[in-house]
Amino acid sequence: MPVKNYQDDLLKRLSNPNYASQYLKVALDETFKDGNKEALILALNNIIEAKKMFKTLPKTTEKSQKKLIKFYVTKNS
Repeated sequence: MPVKNYQDDLLKRLSNPNYASQYLKVALDETFKDGNKEALILALNNIIEAKKMFKTLPKTTEKSQKKLIKFYVTKNS
């Protein structure tokens, strides 16, 4: 059975705005409950990382697609 990377899986889930808002709400509730800001800071960092990761994905995909097209055209010319 393959092992999932928790951080990668979390970042994928956090790309969903609804999931991210619930995740942040839970972290904020915990901070209000016990006064420990660590969970809130970690949640914010994870959301920022997820947004950066999924913001650059289309650019990376577009560049890869252009390279493949150029390769194909060059090879079949």
